[in-house]
Amino acid sequence: MRVFIAAHGQPDNLGDSVLRRAMLDAFIHTRIERHVLVEHGGSDYTAGLGLTGDDRVYASRARWQRAALSSAVQQRAGFVTNAGEVQLNRRRTKIAVADIPTAAIVRARGGVPIQTGMAFREPHGPFPWQIAIVSRLSKIATWRDQPSRDYAGVGEVTPDWAFALHGSGARSGVRDLLVVTMRGDRPEPTPAFFESVKTLATARGLRPVVINQVVRDKARSAMMAHAMDVEYIAPWSGGPHDDFERVVRDVYARTQLVMSDRLHALVIGLTEGALPIGTTSGSSEKLDRTFAAAGIHDVSFDYRGLEAEEIVRRGMVIADRREQLIDAVASARNRLETLGQRVRSELLPSS
Repeated sequence: MRVFIAAHGQPDNLGDSVLRRAMLDAFIHTRIERHVLVEHGGSDYTAGLGLTGDDRVYASRARWQRAALSSAVQQRAGFVTNAGEVQLNRRRTKIAVADIPTAAIVRARGGVPIQTGMAFREPHGPFPWQIAIVSRLSKIATWRDQPSRDYAGVGEVTPDWAFALHGSGARSGVRDLLVVTMRGDRPEPTPAFFESVKTLATARGLRPVVINQVVRDKARSAMMAHAMDVEYIAPWSGGPHDDFERVVRDVYARTQLVMSDRLHALVIGLTEGALPIGTTSGSSEKLDRTFAAAGIHDVSFDYRGLEAEEIVRRGMVIADRREQLIDAVASARNRLETLGQRVRSELLPSS
């Protein structure tokens, strides 16, 4: 069976390829021929998707849509819209307009449209009818947070796909690091934040280090490492995502705590056993609702205006919840494995 899967993302953002690789893994089956849209991600981004020589890869959305329509007319096919965060802008509604006839024809011909792992950056205001139609045509429609599902009014909530991935297995038994990685497009961390990093690391017997999982964050990471006089591990300026993911996961396998406002830095870290302290210089709503969908609560907060002592106190509370948080990851992974089984059962009902 041919299944057409949108899996494009930002080429400089490791989290984008990680979550979409996890989603693509749900479609691995000897009877499934994957046709994957990567658009302009390039070879570095595509390297992180776990594709095989049997996959058909498309850089052109128009060519991918035509191939999906042609296949749907000839035989039963699958059609899968992209996972991840959606910005409600003209480009996204144009994509949904193009998806409507494809999803409709796929379903009319006995195929399976699927929407899974989507979230809205700002789930309020009038709901775009274009996306609403695609969601309602989908045999499976899932959202990675409750506000997005409530806004859409259809489907169900499942954890972000990145929770599905198992750790690298690079376990040394020693967790001696506190990793800091922050967005470069937000205000610079406060002096109290920097002080809290040093204090929390000392209290837990850890060595603070800095990394960046997004190329755009590199300058901010360099600034933080200089300000705190700590090591900046493996600065990332781009390159194959799979190679750098191995580097990052090896770091997290030695890490006890991750302080970040990058969602997938916290999620990837947690799948490697590093506990998340979601420190944001603004609303922590995105982190709160995405973690809540995975059964994880109270791991993120706005640190602006907080003294170092309060940031440390909140970090220590999270650090003392290891067993609870690791169990929640296992539960989230099981839920996603169940979702993957449902997806394959819809596509291949006789298997």
